[in-house]
Amino acid sequence: MKYLWLVCFAFQVSLPAYGQVAPEDSSHSFHVREVVVTATRSAISPSDSPSPIEVVGRDEIQRVSGTSVADVLRHSCGIFLKDYGANASLKTISLWGSSSEQVLVLVDGIRFNSAQNGLVDLSLMPLSDIERIEIVRGGSSALYGADALGGVVNILTRRQESDTHLSASATTGSFGFQRYALEAGGKIGFAGVLAGFVDERGNDDYPFLLHRSAIQDTTLNRVDSDFRKQQTYLHIDGRGDEQSTLNLSVQHVSAERGAPGPVVTAADVSAARQNDNDLTISAGYRDHHLAGSEISVDLGLHYNLETYNDPNPFFPTDSYYKNTFLTVRPQIRTLVGFNNQIVFGAEFGQGRLEGNDFDSRITRVQKSVYFSDEQQFDVQRSMFDKIFLFGTFRYDEFSDVDHALTPKAGINVRL
Repeated sequence: MKYLWLVCFAFQVSLPAYGQVAPEDSSHSFHVREVVVTATRSAISPSDSPSPIEVVGRDEIQRVSGTSVADVLRHSCGIFLKDYGANASLKTISLWGSSSEQVLVLVDGIRFNSAQNGLVDLSLMPLSDIERIEIVRGGSSALYGADALGGVVNILTRRQESDTHLSASATTGSFGFQRYALEAGGKIGFAGVLAGFVDERGNDDYPFLLHRSAIQDTTLNRVDSDFRKQQTYLHIDGRGDEQSTLNLSVQHVSAERGAPGPVVTAADVSAARQNDNDLTISAGYRDHHLAGSEISVDLGLHYNLETYNDPNPFFPTDSYYKNTFLTVRPQIRTLVGFNNQIVFGAEFGQGRLEGNDFDSRITRVQKSVYFSDEQQFDVQRSMFDKIFLFGTFRYDEFSDVDHALTPKAGINVRL
């Protein structure tokens, strides 16, 4: 059996701002506790959370041998990645034994699950634009709704915080793999801007053994498994004043890939093709003028157009599915006294599904409100020093289903 070799060539070009001289940094660095925002919709230490949390940072993401979110999550504890084929095939997530429809995937806090089937294809989410991933295991329906029964995966994108830079890279590997990336970022007035483009392609024509009988095997090459993905992203973060911030994020991913299907005999050759056009736009506003409180408003638009064509002479297929989901989420987080934090928010969403496999458009309107109360008590005991009490409830109403009230209570004793 031949050993495949991989040749990778990468170059990095960094261009500082023209005529800009970096001043000497006389500030001191201080290490602070890591905080997450997914478990309680407010900043909290992972050790104080009511649910088990894992945080995958930028350094770990850069060390992963892969190019999509699926390549990162497959190494996380308690996660089973359902991989339906080669590099560009469908990849979904199962968390603690739950189904893929029961794991909520957020991008910067905006719901990313498909309105059609509740799934998220993680192979369509490149790593180049991701700063960190927060994974909350266990039921989170009292904060996020029924599709968070198994847990929540919140993907946080990168932001421009350093001086002006321009970078480019190129990578090549086995089975026709090629990847090209270009990124630029800098400060424009009071706003930080980060923009990039990634082009990735491959043949994935790897050899495999087809077991035909107990004494005879046939070596074949995978066909119709090629892919090409292109990602464009733009992030703008600005300040209205010292107490308010604005942000805008746009990410577009287009993917063209083969859908080879199962191979039972050497004659099984598929020519099916699948194309995905995925657009995510999110905007947010944060206001801290009121002491001890944060008022925020987030808006999100997720659009996905998927086409599938199979010229099989016996069962030809030519289908398309268009999913659009628009959401608005206002929220107030306030500190009551010294040890009591309250979060109150609402979610209003409208989803629409169109396609040629059913007669009409399907529309869903979602109205939700949620409330969270977090109390902290300092105690001086030999075995523990803090106790956290959590109380949460959420009310959901769906235009085409029903309504439900979901409560949750939790306690965390910090040893």
